[in-house]
Amino acid sequence: MKKITLIMIGCLMGIISMEAQQSAVKLGLGGLFVTAPNLRFEQAVGDRMSFQITGSYKFPTTISSDIVEDAFSFTDPKISGFAIIPEFRFYFGKAKAGTIEGFYLAPYLKYHKYGTKTVTSFNYINPQNEVVPLSPELSLDLATIGGGLQIGYHWIFGEHFSLDWHFLGLGGDAHRIKLKYDFEKDGLDLKDVARYIRDEYNTENPDNQLEISDADIDDLPINGNQIKASLPFAFIGFRAGLSIGYAF
Repeated sequence: MKKITLIMIGCLMGIISMEAQQSAVKLGLGGLFVTAPNLRFEQAVGDRMSFQITGSYKFPTTISSDIVEDAFSFTDPKISGFAIIPEFRFYFGKAKAGTIEGFYLAPYLKYHKYGTKTVTSFNYINPQNEVVPLSPELSLDLATIGGGLQIGYHWIFGEHFSLDWHFLGLGGDAHRIKLKYDFEKDGLDLKDVARYIRDEYNTENPDNQLEISDADIDDLPINGNQIKASLPFAFIGFRAGLSIGYAF
């Protein structure tokens, strides 16, 4: 009877030990340096598969406006936003079946959205050569949809300490920048204002000019006292990071 009891206890401890390594809550370390902490939850969904979801929030952070300070002034511009990254992990090599430890290959998707809103002040010179002081509200948003494939290693030390290093991730990202100027002043030729903003920026930044033609500005949508612009572009996406957490 004692032997049977000991065997049952041993089996139970083995099951508990295995279950203790099927889930993990982790904190990404890289985000802490850019005031964008991220939390990750990983759950085994098969013998050598798991699903992980990462959520990140960037707390409002003041950004520099030095590049255009000679022509424009900004009222305390801050950037904030969030990111969501789901992924499936396939563990291989010597990874133990039923756990989330070892080398893994993980296809992932990601969605990021960051933005800033501020009041900008500048003196606009109209076609009649009159100086018109303006203080429009400026909104600038960047949205990213992407995906790729990454490789990494997940260690579990003892029974509960998790160390996850995804050291190489490569994919593609589709970005879209949205800009909106909201003017309170009526009777403005907003397309001429847009040309003025472009020319002043390019004068201040000869090595990083905006490639926006007059024809592009003529195509800008005007809605009442608002100027709106949208610019899509694609780029190679990279992903890497280190996280620590609790496995259970």
